[in-house]
Amino acid sequence: MAASLDFSSIKTKLVAQGKKLRYLTNEEILALVPEPEKYIEQLDNLFDYLFEKGVDVFDKVESKEALEIEKDKVTNADLMALLSQKNSVDSVRMYLKEIGKVDL
Repeated sequence: MAASLDFSSIKTKLVAQGKKLRYLTNEEILALVPEPEKYIEQLDNLFDYLFEKGVDVFDKVESKEALEIEKDKVTNADLMALLSQKNSVDSVRMYLKEIGKVDL
């Protein structure tokens, strides 16, 4: 039977690294856990812990420029959704205002 890994020190190390970079890759995590198939439950707990600490985990990272572009796309998409939502609320409000002027 293989010796047990110290997952508390692995958690500490990964959270520190993840907070600095704001993300981790699966390769970085699995580099610290040899034979991951033996530690499925502990790895699930580790991924949950990283999520709770606000550390994103990616399969791979293209480049810092690609990450920034993707971040900008999400920001722009969120902004457009917010703007379109405001317009839809205003059009409903306008419709209700107009229909309220008509006597029944």
